[in-house]
Amino acid sequence: MKKIWLFSIIGFGLIATAAIATLITLYFLSDDVEEYVTYVTSTTTETTSFTSTQTTTEKNEDLLDFSTDFSFGAASSSYQIEGAYDVDGKTLNIWDTLTHNMPEKVYNGDTGDVSADSYHKYKDDVKAIKDIGFNFYRFSISWSRILPDGAKTNQAGIDYYNNLINELIANGIEPMVTMYHWDLPQYIQDIGGWTNEVILDYFDHYADVLYDNFGDRVKKWITLNEPYIFCHDGYGTGRHAPAIESKGDGEYLCGHHALLAHVRAYHNYKNKYQATQRGEVGICLYSANFYPSENVHLTLAETALQHMLGWFANPIFSQNGNYPQVMIDNIKRNSENEGRPWSRLPEFTSEQIASLKGSSDFLALNYYTSRLVQPKENYSEEYGWEDDAGIDQSIDPSWPKAKSDFLYSVPEGLHDLLVWIKNKTIIQKC
Repeated sequence: MKKIWLFSIIGFGLIATAAIATLITLYFLSDDVEEYVTYVTSTTTETTSFTSTQTTTEKNEDLLDFSTDFSFGAASSSYQIEGAYDVDGKTLNIWDTLTHNMPEKVYNGDTGDVSADSYHKYKDDVKAIKDIGFNFYRFSISWSRILPDGAKTNQAGIDYYNNLINELIANGIEPMVTMYHWDLPQYIQDIGGWTNEVILDYFDHYADVLYDNFGDRVKKWITLNEPYIFCHDGYGTGRHAPAIESKGDGEYLCGHHALLAHVRAYHNYKNKYQATQRGEVGICLYSANFYPSENVHLTLAETALQHMLGWFANPIFSQNGNYPQVMIDNIKRNSENEGRPWSRLPEFTSEQIASLKGSSDFLALNYYTSRLVQPKENYSEEYGWEDDAGIDQSIDPSWPKAKSDFLYSVPEGLHDLLVWIKNKTIIQKC
């Protein structure tokens, strides 16, 4: 059986105090996925406090007896917990810029300038992880703390993460490192960010610095966290940093370059570091699960999944590679309807398709909630992701609402999403 990893970003003590919703990540999928996920999804609920995780457990001894291959851990992201936004040579990232210049986009106008101050209190965080008994800690590295100008490394940043990694290992906790969790250096955004292909060179250099400095101890790497969200919301709707509103254009350019950045980082590791470091490199994708609002909309739920999860999973994990065909066809048709002689979805070369296929040693999957889908009624003047997928989204009134506005408790959605992945044989390696 393949190993399954589970963590929650809801905090304890100092960890993830900025988090709102329980997050499940599965690392590897197993043949027994239905049994395990049925248990996990029935025991995790959103917390109403930033300092404790509330769970409800049925007294079923068979379900409580987790395999030794099942690992529990905690997770965080650099911007959400580190603070020290301008300390020891770190330069601004896009979330620093957004919270400072657009406070109306953030609840209470809050910033991550101090946050949980994990930069200074990481030892307290590690102690909390150890006290709970977690096996591993997934954290992200602040790109602008490591490379303040894109080229030269910042020794203070290297020292901080070396100290954190060493503290984790000394306490029997495995480090799992995310290279990019949304906090793009502002100097890269100033030249277009993820919509400019020059980011491939910047990210390749950044990944190489991480492998070179930490790869002797870090054996599990995640290149990107949830590219769907940082592309759709960062360069499509503009809800997230860098707050670029470019529906139907910016989000697909971002996604295209994110995939190409991932594959370069993956092959760099395999060619340069694999033989000596013997680690694994993967990617963390997000997806909701989609249910038809009526039985006649079954194919629409399938289309929505292909446009969301398939957008990033298909090029890497499917047998044929490339974007899902339904996504290619829909965006091409809508582009023609706009009078464009080209598709808004960029095309991969045959060499890029071949390079992307299989370019991940594992899939990490983040799931929060589910949605109902029905045919789109009113299309935007500027086509965006929902227009291209041809869907409107809604909520089943029977789903309990959590504290976060977007979050409804649909535990069966994780089970059904994983079964969909398994049945579609998207994941060839698992």
